[in-house]
Amino acid sequence: TASHQRLAQRNVGLRLGEYGQGLRSSVSGKHVALFGATHNESCFLARYLCAALGKEGSRVRVGNHGCELETRHLKVCFDLGQFAAPFYSPRDADSMRRVIGHSNIVINAIANYYETGNAIPTRRPPDYSWRSLSTVNYSHDEAHCEVARTLARVAKEAGVECFVHVSASYADLDSPSPLARSKAKGELAVLEEFPEAIIVRPTTMFGCEDRFLNWFACSYLYFGGLVPLVEDGAALVQPVYVQDVADLISEIVADPDNFEGRTFVVGGPAEYTRREMAEFVFDVTKQPAWLVDCPTVLAKAVASVIEFLPEPHITNDDVVLHGVDAVAPAAGTSDYLGFDHVDITPTPIEKIAFSYLHRFRKGGHFVLAKGYHDGVINKV
Repeated sequence: TASHQRLAQRNVGLRLGEYGQGLRSSVSGKHVALFGATHNESCFLARYLCAALGKEGSRVRVGNHGCELETRHLKVCFDLGQFAAPFYSPRDADSMRRVIGHSNIVINAIANYYETGNAIPTRRPPDYSWRSLSTVNYSHDEAHCEVARTLARVAKEAGVECFVHVSASYADLDSPSPLARSKAKGELAVLEEFPEAIIVRPTTMFGCEDRFLNWFACSYLYFGGLVPLVEDGAALVQPVYVQDVADLISEIVADPDNFEGRTFVVGGPAEYTRREMAEFVFDVTKQPAWLVDCPTVLAKAVASVIEFLPEPHITNDDVVLHGVDAVAPAAGTSDYLGFDHVDITPTPIEKIAFSYLHRFRKGGHFVLAKGYHDGVINKV
């Protein structure tokens, strides 16, 4: 393929032992430092990205912001010696340098959908005085803007050739959502420190571990059969398969010179309302859910309580973002790049969703199969 040809061209001139066909059990010549594989939202994309990079023989150093067990599932994506997971702190630039090491590519996928916190107020940076007492650990601005700025600066100082920053399609400086504003500020901060950085803005991603289709199915249990739809679920979404986004980033780092300083905004092949998505989920799971039109004011009141729980099911940012469209611009209508620039055809949601939504069916996968539960065994 074209990507494999580019990989072979980039391998010319590398030292002995660093040449391959761009597939598993070879060495692509790419040394990648990936940040975000152990954060509460970005770990979703990171596992698919590791699989895509490992499949073509890239060496990847994953910044570990947790314990050693949090990255063990990523090891199987790589051949022996192609993966490392050094520890780092998002507030320690020196630890970021150690993760980057001799990498020529850095990917920042750090993302949190809620502000992490503590039950007991503690002193916060930068001065750690009693005036800084807060229950918030990492705020949206720190996670998506300050950490991104530091990482871009450190990467620039280390002589990194390519910096990829994963943002979101809803990033907007004028958004009423602090999360959306922090994403937009993060993009500007990265470009200030690393002007050649490549920005990737996916729309709402779906996949086995997603917080989109699974959210609807889990809401049936969480809210006792009621599934709230903000403003009747009228907002549009253009869900994109997480594997397609991972493949996009893999294509970008295979030939970064063609995309320096550009921004990708990518979405799936079709647009739906959130109500249509909810109906689609429950048509697959067969859960007898009651879809309830929930005004924004009421939804925020409920979310204001829930978001103080560990790993909240819904937050105030969710309420705001559920009420606005999350779609990508049509090809040729803006200066943004899309899947068509890297020859990727986005995957339809109906092709993937059943493979992981059927587990929510009462009675299991084959509950609708005739004779399966009545003791009848069909022999071939």
